[in-house]
Amino acid sequence: MNMALAYSKPLCTLFLSSALGLAATLPAFSMADNRQNDILSRHELRTCIWPQYYSISYSNPKTGELEGIDIDLAHELASRLGVKVQFVPSSHAEFASDLSEDRCDIAMFGIAITPARQQRVDFSQPYLASAMYAAVRSRNSRISAWQDMDQPGNLVIVQQGTYFENLMKQQLQQAKLVIVSQPQEREAWLKAGRGDAFLTDFPYGKQLIRENDWISLLRAPDDSPRFQYAYAIAKDQPNWLAAINQFVSDMKSSGKLKQLAEKHGLEPMLIP
Repeated sequence: MNMALAYSKPLCTLFLSSALGLAATLPAFSMADNRQNDILSRHELRTCIWPQYYSISYSNPKTGELEGIDIDLAHELASRLGVKVQFVPSSHAEFASDLSEDRCDIAMFGIAITPARQQRVDFSQPYLASAMYAAVRSRNSRISAWQDMDQPGNLVIVQQGTYFENLMKQQLQQAKLVIVSQPQEREAWLKAGRGDAFLTDFPYGKQLIRENDWISLLRAPDDSPRFQYAYAIAKDQPNWLAAINQFVSDMKSSGKLKQLAEKHGLEPMLIP
């Protein structure tokens, strides 16, 4: 099976009556909400992920397995419901449609909260946050600091549908913005010299410099905005949203979120 296309792993095998019994012990999972009923009836939590997201929801080509903090947390959420998890490949550009068209019950892959996205989906409380980083060629003498990026003649690359797309449309005054859509397309453009920098975050950037000795990372100034990550669901599901918020609160208060952040090298992203 192609792990980037579909992946499922049973967490527990329970009859529907057992699942209902477990859910009854969790007040946030109200039986009056059709979403929870649907999940319990099919014994499956359909979870949208972006399989290219290092340390978050990554399909490792060496092992054929999914790995990352949100892979672990999706299993934890499914286990609480007494169902298995089915991972559905998605992306930052597609997850809102995947949710509204009922291809997923929830999107769990470090989705940055933005006003534009809030018009299309409902977000949980945030659980991680990241500063912005620019990936540049280590030998690029023209860009050695963040402020060097927005200069005439520079090409700044962003992934379609990400937080950075709209932000750079607003902020870049002199550099030209290039929007790409394919996995690893940013890296290919940068390596070929077709672009001068591309925008990324802490988890993706950390893996980039681990695997590519020709890439350097430039951190945005301390007064730049940190974007917050949350889980997303289709709009107008108050009981399901309350359940997810309770889950996030429990992961924080129990220390489970901290434990998993440490496991995946994401401690700098933890928030209260």
